[in-house]
Amino acid sequence: MGILRSYANTNFVTTLRAIAATMVVVIHTGAFSAFGVVGNNITEAGCHGVEIFFVISGFSIATTWAKAANYGDF
Repeated sequence: MGILRSYANTNFVTTLRAIAATMVVVIHTGAFSAFGVVGNNITEAGCHGVEIFFVISGFSIATTWAKAANYGDF
């Protein structure tokens, strides 16, 4: 298996999940806050990472539910 993995039709969603995780880390660490106004804006934008995670979770649950034959398979 290589370094990169394919998630079939959900590659885009998986990429968004990685971006959201990075955003959460940035806000918790304040990684860019030393770079002035632009850095503070980037750092503060990290709060949206959690919101993106909620949307991705809802998508993942709905997709899994739709593919399941019954509740037990879900």
